[in-house]
Amino acid sequence: LGYTKEGKRHKRSNGSGASDDIGKEQCVKPDWQTKSFPNCNEIHSVDLKEIILLQRRGRGRGIRGVTLPLESGMGMALDGKSGTDLTAEEVEEANKAGYIGSGLWRHVWRVGAGGENRYVNNTDGDGSDTLAVLKMMKAEHKYDTRNFDRHRRDALVMERFTSSPYVVSIYGFCGNTLLSEYVGKTLDEVIYPPKKKGEGVEKEVYVEDAAAIAARSTPIGRLQLALDTFRGLSALHNVTDGPVVHADIQAKQFLVDERTGTVKINDFNRCRFMKQDVDTNASCPVRIPTSPGKNRSPEEYNKDITDLTEKLDVYSAAHILYGILTGMHPWEVEATKPPSTSSIKNLVMDGKTPKLDKDYKQLGAVDALIVDLMEKAYAVEPEKRISSSQIVEELEHLLALEQQK
Repeated sequence: LGYTKEGKRHKRSNGSGASDDIGKEQCVKPDWQTKSFPNCNEIHSVDLKEIILLQRRGRGRGIRGVTLPLESGMGMALDGKSGTDLTAEEVEEANKAGYIGSGLWRHVWRVGAGGENRYVNNTDGDGSDTLAVLKMMKAEHKYDTRNFDRHRRDALVMERFTSSPYVVSIYGFCGNTLLSEYVGKTLDEVIYPPKKKGEGVEKEVYVEDAAAIAARSTPIGRLQLALDTFRGLSALHNVTDGPVVHADIQAKQFLVDERTGTVKINDFNRCRFMKQDVDTNASCPVRIPTSPGKNRSPEEYNKDITDLTEKLDVYSAAHILYGILTGMHPWEVEATKPPSTSSIKNLVMDGKTPKLDKDYKQLGAVDALIVDLMEKAYAVEPEKRISSSQIVEELEHLLALEQQK
């Protein structure tokens, strides 16, 4: 079966993310979980200086309001050529390039796929452009064993799920840097209404075909968004010699393809691999030492519980169902201002769930089912919580019925 014997619980002192596993003699790591497939030449062929040049030539019109990170070293003038000197084709290309933004761990750049700085024609033969995303770890983080393993797991998950249309595809990986497909919008941009002026800066995103995106304003759109979200999650949870626990499920971790409307799960640098019990063939629980943020499950917040499973992802994904239904972030109804992380943590540990108007159950079959699945996903006890595959099964059944109408 390709298992690697791990033995007793690892200590954190070795700097490895593997120390989060629950240590049992009979729990072993499947061989695939230990692999790494770097292709560093692909990463090193991307010239960020040229990417910034493209962005400045187009005056950043594709991604207004974005400021380059100081640590990038790209603050110098590159060639003095202004946007007015460019052809229409050059301006269009420039508008697609450049620095997009950053998260907690990484800076994100939009580049050409295949290592080129240009946008190459895809293999579909339709003349459309192939874009890629380059993610580079911020210099403020340590270049240590733990972080190298964090990004190895991120890349390995994408490699493992290459065949799934509901998982973002990988093009390259080296060290703490990753090259993956450019998809477009994040799911939170789709399900949450844009902020009004003065409530935050809305970034502009290059859109090929916004009409392809399922809108949460229609029942069939809500159904499709919910189904694709859980298709990606179910793929992780049901992989052979798994599951994979994402451990950071929230709407912004899903991307919506602007050409097909498909929702794809993304960002696996916090994921955990569950070992296998060689005596029972059951999955061994994992340990996650910290639980920051407002989207965690009751068992993650409860420090007396150390054995965690993939069901923690299902609870967090219930918040996404809430957003698809209401267009609001969880807990917004209860507060006049955004609630603090500590207050949400207390609510979750007390078994409370975000308030939902009872009328949502009366709006039709789609919304009634989403409400029912959301409530089952919010179950406090993981053993009583519905699984991601059960949610997919019920949503697919309803979609088939809706399509027959």
